[in-house]
Amino acid sequence: MASPTLRRPIIEHLGEAQKITGCASPRISWRFVYDANTVSSRTQTAYEIEVTGKFEADVFAV
Repeated sequence: MASPTLRRPIIEHLGEAQKITGCASPRISWRFVYDANTVSSRTQTAYEIEVTGKFEADVFAV
């Protein structure tokens, strides 16, 4: 069976992922997409968010 796929993240007050400015700590959410070939009994226990800028990317593991 396959792993679920991830929809694009939703950023508070912006809808689908867009450029974030003027918000020091935006809330970010996402949903998993399942189909007939997907294992639906998985549980998310951690995540990483990559924040990119003009020069380099920072990765935050939670």
